[in-house]
Amino acid sequence: MLIRNGFSHPAADEPLVKRFLNPSLFLLFAASLASGIFAQEPGFAQETSLAQPTLHLKTREIATDASHVVTGIDTPVPFRSGHLILQFSHRPSAETIATLQARGVAVLHGIPDNGLLVTLNRPTSVDGLGAIYAAPLDAADKISPIVTPASFAKWDGYYLVEFHPDVDRGEARAMLLDLVYRFTKT
Repeated sequence: MLIRNGFSHPAADEPLVKRFLNPSLFLLFAASLASGIFAQEPGFAQETSLAQPTLHLKTREIATDASHVVTGIDTPVPFRSGHLILQFSHRPSAETIATLQARGVAVLHGIPDNGLLVTLNRPTSVDGLGAIYAAPLDAADKISPIVTPASFAKWDGYYLVEFHPDVDRGEARAMLLDLVYRFTKT
């Protein structure tokens, strides 16, 4: 779906795009979006020695503690599904992913090294799976590092907005249209 000047145009296979009038508006909006920060698919993490385990995002690296054990996780968003980064002491196997799915956790993406982006809507046990880190994405991790105030002029105010694959297209469209209304109203 293509959105320009607050109106949608049928183009089912095109990503949602929106022209923002002010650089700061996009940064506020993008803080709740994007899944393009992950460089690999689930199950394709490289084997690494986890003397000092690290998660590698486009925006930063997260050093984790291999001796820490995570036994349970919960949605970071009250009363609805939310996204978490999980890291394991070993490469997540197909069996690990199947166990997560059987426990109600949807696996969305792989994150190097030994991490997964997951979504869940209730407390879930990850006991026995070798999880060593669990946390939601920071808002800053959801914005591409190439998006800067200087880039607004370069791209004439047009940006690609990506949603996590589990976000309903209707909800995504509603979020964009709501932002168009709120920011053009002022």
